[in-house]
Amino acid sequence: MSRPTRRCAGSAVLAAAVVLAGQTPVAAVRESGSAADSFAPVTGLRVTAHSGAGCPAGSVTSTTGPDDSLRVAFSAMKLRAAGRTVLSCRLTLDAERPAGWTWAVRQLRYEGEAALVDPVRLQVRAAVGVTSELSTTATATLGSLNGTFALDTAFPPESLTYLPCGMKAFVHTQMDLVLAGVADAPSTVGVQAVAFSPAQFAYRECPPAVASRQRGPDQGGGRSG
Repeated sequence: MSRPTRRCAGSAVLAAAVVLAGQTPVAAVRESGSAADSFAPVTGLRVTAHSGAGCPAGSVTSTTGPDDSLRVAFSAMKLRAAGRTVLSCRLTLDAERPAGWTWAVRQLRYEGEAALVDPVRLQVRAAVGVTSELSTTATATLGSLNGTFALDTAFPPESLTYLPCGMKAFVHTQMDLVLAGVADAPSTVGVQAVAFSPAQFAYRECPPAVASRQRGPDQGGGRSG
């Protein structure tokens, strides 16, 4: 069966990084013009902690691709119900930043399989924040599906949450899996993985005074997947 790709209404899925420093392309050299200041996306993206009924201890694994993308796989993110049911998972992410730059998650892709009994609909609510308070949200919806899916949730550019320049911080993401509606027979859904691609993050140049103090890679901590 084909793998449908669905998006949040009004959200574009980017094929390359968004750089918010005068709309500079991702491969551009910073304003200093020094070859040493050439910009590159984040590297070493990793999960440092996870929690929630959808991703208990021992149920999360992650793999890194040759392009520094991160695929986080779940074995417990599954629902079966005839009525409204919610299952959640929160991930904490860390990465090595480009020198003098900060970054934000712009979109997430969820992969899974579902058998939805009409009129039940699957909602995937995604939220991102730099502290425990998640400040950026997006929702995508699926219905009338019996098979696999790849579902994109893209965050509005004006509400992206960037890591603060010049200080240590982690990115927190939360996924809420919702079966909405009531049917005579149970619907089932399982999210098998979520994908993060640094080439599709948004990047912003730090102020010069802060960038000059930004040292070394960020260090992770907590229970890893």
